[in-house]
Amino acid sequence: MGFTFIEPRVVPVAELIGTSFSYIPKRGPISEGVLLILQGLVSLLQNPVNLFEHMNLLEHTQKILEGKNQAMVAVKSLTVPRF
Repeated sequence: MGFTFIEPRVVPVAELIGTSFSYIPKRGPISEGVLLILQGLVSLLQNPVNLFEHMNLLEHTQKILEGKNQAMVAVKSLTVPRF
């Protein structure tokens, strides 16, 4: 991604757009599910504040899933007694 030096948040937004567009069939009708994906994308792109809040939430969720969140590290370090 060539524009990351200008704005590092470009990469996740470009990936979101690319992923959304990948669901569009090359030929034939667009299904209702794909229309909902595109509607969500347009909704996010209309409001940059909401878009970046969404991207931050996704990044935070990914960190939790990878176990990189401080709270998750603390929880994993606790031992649960087994009876």
